[in-house]
Amino acid sequence: MSIAEAQLINRLLDTKDFDIISDFGIQDEDFSVCKEQYDFIIGFHKKYKSIPDKETFVARFPDFELFKVEEPTRAIVDELFENSLFRRGVKIFNTASKLFEVNAVDGANYLISHINELQPKYTINSIDMMHDMGAYNEWKDKVDNPESNYIEIPFKELNDILHGFEKGSELALFLAKSSTGKSQVLSICAEHASKLGHRVGVISPEMSRNQLFMRVVTSRTHISNSALQNGNPVAGFKEFMDKMNSSNEHLFISDITDFDNLITLSKVRNFIKSNELDILFIDGIKYIRPDSKLKGMTETQIQGEVCTELLGMSNEFKIPVVGVVQARRRGNGQSKEESDIIDSESVFESYMITQVCTKMVGLQKRDGILQMNISKNRNGVSDVKPLLYQIDFDTLRYSYIPNLEDIKNDKEASEIAEEAKDDFMEVF
Repeated sequence: MSIAEAQLINRLLDTKDFDIISDFGIQDEDFSVCKEQYDFIIGFHKKYKSIPDKETFVARFPDFELFKVEEPTRAIVDELFENSLFRRGVKIFNTASKLFEVNAVDGANYLISHINELQPKYTINSIDMMHDMGAYNEWKDKVDNPESNYIEIPFKELNDILHGFEKGSELALFLAKSSTGKSQVLSICAEHASKLGHRVGVISPEMSRNQLFMRVVTSRTHISNSALQNGNPVAGFKEFMDKMNSSNEHLFISDITDFDNLITLSKVRNFIKSNELDILFIDGIKYIRPDSKLKGMTETQIQGEVCTELLGMSNEFKIPVVGVVQARRRGNGQSKEESDIIDSESVFESYMITQVCTKMVGLQKRDGILQMNISKNRNGVSDVKPLLYQIDFDTLRYSYIPNLEDIKNDKEASEIAEEAKDDFMEVF
């Protein structure tokens, strides 16, 4: 007996909801083993405008097994449609094969004339939102429990604008040219999320797990990262590791060797699932590959598919996915000032990345100043002035440089900013 067919019959008898048939477009051709039972329910409903009671049904089909169905209706219907498509396909291809043996033209014509019968049937989930409280309940939960819906960004001013990394339906990207500080910013964010008690995962395609973890250590302790990387004597590293070993923090880092030198989307999904992550950081989106369909695909298509799948994983696991993307110099015909701007038009290889991501922050670094340009913010404003941070990339100490217009009403801050204005204007 087809389990999907039996499940659907039981679901109909349990719920007495005939809309399941009409809403999903189920037809008698979708049944084979339980076709007689399905036809009986259809005939009964046509005559009495109701689905029969179980007692009436069992009296007609005493050998049919009644059981409780736990699976979602949509999953049952999807399985029903797939089985139905398989049967139609087998029938058509078997007939075509016999015709091909006699006359290839007749076989081809038969196949072409029946090709529309092989169109898959899809279930589309939809809700009448005018009679559903889901949107209100989601908003209310975000108001009442912001900490359970967002993961804080350590750069306070950036966090105030972006409202943190949202748990689910979030693909946030940092965009920058080489040697600009993308990995350092990512490490600062990962360290902060771990400190807040979240289960953090980092995929490090370029650096080894130890190299990336040393940046996390620097973010927390401000120990010189170059000293850690070069093996120079430093004070405090052992004490930090002893403290972490007895803590409740969880930071999972995998480098490219952990993925057998090929990081595919399915491996990323398994990384999230096996470590039960609350947030995923990827230090290089370009290294992630689809599991199939690479042949003939352009890099633009590949990166677009990767980002679409990563956003899907964010929805699936209800976690933010945060990554870094390589930037390029903008087009010709622009001034140097314009061409140096890092925003959504600077995305290397794929405009689809910009379309898919939910947040995008461009990074620029000059003379110890890190500039952040918010070029996309799906759920908020993006037309804001760049944020400036004075940062030491060796110790990862940073401080916000207030915007002169924003602090003009603060007399003390205004005086300090005015004194430094000329220096900052020279930098940018």
